Amino acid sequence: MATSTFVEWLQAGLPFALSVWQHAPVLFDAVRICREDFPEIKASINNKEAAKQWQEGLLKAKEFLAGAELYRVRKQHKIAAFMLHQSAEQALRALLMAGTGYHANTHSIDRLLRYGSLVAHQLPEIFPRQTERDKRLFNLLQKAYIDTRYKDDYKITDEELLILTSKIRRVHEILSDAGKRLINAPLQPEL
Repeated sequence: MATSTFVEWLQAGLPFALSVWQHAPVLFDAVRICREDFPEIKASINNKEAAKQWQEGLLKAKEFLAGAELYRVRKQHKIAAFMLHQSAEQALRALLMAGTGYHANTHSIDRLLRYGSLVAHQLPEIFPRQTERDKRLFNLLQKAYIDTRYKDDYKITDEELLILTSKIRRVHEILSDAGKRLINAPLQPEL
């Protein structure tokens, strides 16, 4: 990230930048950004906004999951896989946004899982990639965003959809638990 972008985010009071400013150790500082240069910055995350993002994200994730289940029952496996991808993406983005204030502009489930694991350490356990079967399942979900719509050779079975559905339900549980902590956390003052 460009330093100027981070400074803009910091001055605008974006929760991600504020959280980094307050908690992250400086690993490398080529341009010498001094904390003393920003004495008015008091890092805090707006719990109301985080709770709103959490609620909206969880609702979208649940609706996509309901769509996936409907399409699976109708034997529309490719569309069901696409909806599972969307459900996972929405849940992971909401978790990341509510937990850190960072908006990840990506459709990559792999990237969202890596980022989200900073908020919820359980995420990597849901999608292990130790066996060929695990890798195949994850790749089916990862590729569902594009391949289900544009590649004729994308194939997923009913059993694979059921396994992925249970994994995504677990992501929803983690998001739900994180949101409950947000809502019950003491409200921090806004900047």
